[in-house]
Amino acid sequence: LLSIEGAPPVADCINAGLLPITVELCSSDTSLEIRFEALWSLTNIASGTSEQTRALVDAGGAAAFVEALSSQSEHVVEQAVWGIGNVAGDCAEMRDVILSMGCVEKLCDINASMDNGKLTFKRNLAWTFSNLVRGRPAPDFEVVRPVLQHLAQAIQIAEDHELLADICWGLSYLTDGSNDRIQVALDVGILSNSGLMRALNCGNAAVHQPALRVVGNIVSGDDLQTEAVLRAGFLEHVPSLLKSTKGTVQKEVAWAVSNILAGTSEQIQQVMDANGIDHLVNFVLEHPNYTAVHKEICWCLANMTSGGTPVQMATLVQKQGLEALAVFLPVQEGNVRKTALTAIHNISRDMEKLHSVKPSTHDIWGQMKTSLLQIVEAEEESEVESALFILEHLPPLLGIEGEDAAGPGTTTSAPSPVGDDCYKVSIRVGRKGQPWGLALVDEALNVKAVEGSLIHSYNSTDPDPKAVDGDRVVAVDGVAGLGPELHRMLAKKLQDLPEQSADAADGEGGEGITVCLTLKTTESLLL
Repeated sequence: LLSIEGAPPVADCINAGLLPITVELCSSDTSLEIRFEALWSLTNIASGTSEQTRALVDAGGAAAFVEALSSQSEHVVEQAVWGIGNVAGDCAEMRDVILSMGCVEKLCDINASMDNGKLTFKRNLAWTFSNLVRGRPAPDFEVVRPVLQHLAQAIQIAEDHELLADICWGLSYLTDGSNDRIQVALDVGILSNSGLMRALNCGNAAVHQPALRVVGNIVSGDDLQTEAVLRAGFLEHVPSLLKSTKGTVQKEVAWAVSNILAGTSEQIQQVMDANGIDHLVNFVLEHPNYTAVHKEICWCLANMTSGGTPVQMATLVQKQGLEALAVFLPVQEGNVRKTALTAIHNISRDMEKLHSVKPSTHDIWGQMKTSLLQIVEAEEESEVESALFILEHLPPLLGIEGEDAAGPGTTTSAPSPVGDDCYKVSIRVGRKGQPWGLALVDEALNVKAVEGSLIHSYNSTDPDPKAVDGDRVVAVDGVAGLGPELHRMLAKKLQDLPEQSADAADGEGGEGITVCLTLKTTESLLL
């Protein structure tokens, strides 16, 4: 009855009081045939709801499974292994209950004696191991630590894909944690004899996903642990895995590579030498519709720009890295756009050390410029600063000047020059501590002073000037040479700001003041 597919009468059996009787029939005093059938019945009950599994455990069913592991009958032992897997897979609480009964040592002994065991038993045991080490909160690592060594050995010889998948899932749970845990996995030989790398090359996506999770966990560790994965030959598998028909596999491989690219510049270079960057960039450009895979690739490029050298940044640009990052600028999901902005900001900053770089194409700036100006206009505080920095610094490095570098509808006519690096503009000011807005651009419309910039000096016809050195910029009222598009954005910013007078700090209201200021673009005014 309990083996009926669809809706076995588990609840009816429990309500009829059959659990205690069935548990009693699992004792070693009964015949092997009856014991096997009783264990099978309990296994089916353990596959029911959490409430039913708990009832089984309370009635002694879990203890019966563990005791049956010592049987001399392979059929009885295999059925007990299956039952333990069902209990452990129910929830973390039930998993810990059955772990506390000492099942790990017995299961490891069984695994050690199964070199020539039948395949179905090996699959069953690997699945049970996986259930015993999974779940949140994670089990006590010292309790399940012996499982790690057995799975690390099993992956070296396993060829069956179903068996490999369960082994890899178990290893993925055991390597998900601190660097110390990762080191234990390396010390027991998880990368020995290329077993894990063979799993990546088996052609089965059901194996690839957990195997990649193991790799990603290891390379999330320290630099030496990441280096162990690189020495094992992981990078040679990246191209084929990125071409998988399963998005989950593509996502996992991109995540693993992003962890490598968060490492040293030498490790970044290894990815580049293996053409890993080319494959990541090409994926984005060939699949422009945003997916979870793109998010991981965005992190790949951002991590590279964080730890890479200026020369590596220039190479990334030549490999169409900017074109790939531009794809993420319109994305609203999570921190993707902010991550892409940070990456482009890093490229702009580091490439200045090279003075210039030959881009893969000049077409990208128009698309990127539009997105950047839209970001500035949206006034998302955490993104505007990076967008303004990129608008100022990136075009010259790409050899883009004049109207091509300016925002849509802008001109490149200059504000009134006063002296070297000084420009006279009309702005509104307020005392320190009061709200302020956008500020100045130089003759090429590059932003030189932004929110919160200090006034360097002032020049006013007002007999009683309200602005003094040390005041901060509040908002732009008008700047000579601004084109209509950029001026419109600045005007919108001004409209959204509360009016502030020079006396606002004293609690008096007012409409604010407009004075003619001279700002010197000293280092303190630069972004």
